[in-house]
Amino acid sequence: MKIVLTPEQKQQLEQMHNTERDRRVCDRIKAVLLASEDWSQVMISQALRIHESTVARHLSNYVLSEKLKPENGRSQSRLSDTQTMQVIEHLIEKTYFHTRQIITYFEVEFGVSYTVAGINKWLHHHGFYQGIDVGLLFDYCHAMFERQFFSLLYLQSHGLYQSLRAYYLMGN
Repeated sequence: MKIVLTPEQKQQLEQMHNTERDRRVCDRIKAVLLASEDWSQVMISQALRIHESTVARHLSNYVLSEKLKPENGRSQSRLSDTQTMQVIEHLIEKTYFHTRQIITYFEVEFGVSYTVAGINKWLHHHGFYQGIDVGLLFDYCHAMFERQFFSLLYLQSHGLYQSLRAYYLMGN
């Protein structure tokens, strides 16, 4: 596919290529620039080490809508904003030990089903790690430390004594 670019467009694409950090966007820019220099799709695919159909799609997307950035990402949320806040509040109050338990909660409470990978992504996106709010986990560990449930030997054996000691010496 022949692409005709003005010198200004080429310069703009070169500038974008030099500042872009996403390798996928850089590949799209290179494909467009090489196509404008009369390279075939086969040659471009070999140079960029990507499939010919990918090059064809990149060039077609650029010609139709000047698309350079991939638009893949999160799908539309299955919960409303109100339901999302309700789930977040619930998860802060109740700790689940297995992802499957959280999936069951979603199914029973909202009639929405998730896979294990899907619920893990949802949790991570909303500031949870494996179903536990990291901030709450820190507060819990802090309280446990104050109650001296962690022995000095345990902390030293796990390499945590120096970092916790430094934390408390700094006045926190």
